[in-house]
Order: sequence, then C-alpha cells, then structure tokens
Amino acid sequence: MAARAIGIVIEGATGRLGTTQHLRSLIAIRSEGGLALANGDRVVPMPVLLGRNPERLAALAEAQGGLRWSTDRDTILADPDIAI
Repeated sequence: MAARAIGIVIEGATGRLGTTQHLRSLIAIRSEGGLALANGDRVVPMPVLLGRNPERLAALAEAQGGLRWSTDRDTILADPDIAI
C-alpha cells in the first residue's frame, strides 16, 4: 500500500469557511491516514494555507502542526507539488 501526498490550497484560509470547514475536514482526513483508493493506496491531503494576513496565517499554520502557508498566490499556484 502506497501513500500519495496531494497539495491542496485553501485560499482565504483564515476566514470562517477556511478554518471551520475546509481545513478542519482536510486535517481530519490526513489524521486518519488519508483516503483509501480501490487498489489499497491512500491519498493524503497536504493543506497549504493562502491568504492576505501573514500573522494570522502563521498562527493558524502553527496551531495545525506547522502547515505550509503563503500570501503569494502566483507562487503557490505555480508549485508542481500542489494539485488542487
């Protein structure tokens, strides 16, 4: 069984939907070991926080175990490790 990490950007991560729904769901899936595929492999979400306020992003990222974060949309979206 192989695990495949998949980068997922959460834009507006410090907003209500970003923190209470999207991020919380991705963290839960990740903590359970990812999503099982039919062949037995697993897809593990790797959230990347994107927003305008670096202080809030850094605090949120740290509170979630040191997630990656950025205020630079162009750089994040150009990253080949991020699929969604």
